[in-house]
Amino acid sequence: MKTNNEILSKITFIDYYEALDDQSKKQLREKFTPIYMAYTTFYYKLRNNSFTELELQKLEELTNQTFAR
Repeated sequence: MKTNNEILSKITFIDYYEALDDQSKKQLREKFTPIYMAYTTFYYKLRNNSFTELELQKLEELTNQTFAR
């Protein structure tokens, strides 16, 4: 049987983001978008799962999660 850590280590950022409530989504988006990319680019990359390795590292830092690549 898989542990919670094994399951969480395989989650993608898209799945993580979709599981958040609206307020948490807004807080995460506001921490990331004004500094690292435009608002529209964030949603484009979210929709297409096209974050670069560096962007994913920053998202992991902001969320304290590890996302599947």
